[in-house]
Amino acid sequence: MTASPHSGSPCPSPTPLRRARARPRRQHARVRTRAALSHALPRPLEPILTALPVDELEVLRTHLDDTLFVSVLGRLVPADVVASSPARAHFLSPLVPDGGVVVGAAALWVHTGRMPPEELTVSCTDGRRTAPSASVSRSRLPARDVVTLAGLRCSSLARAAVDVARTGPPALAVEAVLLARAAGLGRQDLGMALTGCAGADRQGRRRAQGILDALVAPGARAPDRIR
Repeated sequence: MTASPHSGSPCPSPTPLRRARARPRRQHARVRTRAALSHALPRPLEPILTALPVDELEVLRTHLDDTLFVSVLGRLVPADVVASSPARAHFLSPLVPDGGVVVGAAALWVHTGRMPPEELTVSCTDGRRTAPSASVSRSRLPARDVVTLAGLRCSSLARAAVDVARTGPPALAVEAVLLARAAGLGRQDLGMALTGCAGADRQGRRRAQGILDALVAPGARAPDRIR
């Protein structure tokens, strides 16, 4: 006890402070630097080169579907996989039977990348009536109406356009001719392809001719090709 300087009454002695006990430090397991960094390194990725299965599509499904994917033959395909004519031809090749020629909307899509087909139609000259992955057409195309792109035989752009104009839905029939015009084809190119539609392919020729008359004036030049 100590006396107060003013009252002379004793004051309690100050309580000595207790030292805080130091907590024992946790011992962390040592991790090698290489092992720690391995978790931060990007894992190797494999590019998507074909249509995706349903389970993977569910994982990737976003509001960007229309930008990232193209619906071809009822399957969503990465847009960059079918971004060029050779790429589109390569995509369809495994589905085409030997000796088959891709015709109609599928051929138009191979050439232009527009109007992706819901069905694959092929012309076969070996007499077959069915194919596992395509519908078979009885069309017999003249040699001038058949071209080869990246190993795929398909009808020329002019023939594909007039075939869709002959038998496709009205809106698509008109768009097919407009696509051919935008690609640089003139009335003479389309007219020659239309005259090659003989036999069973004469169906719809009058309608296709009417579309040509309405959209392409006689004597009109082929427009500059859109790049």
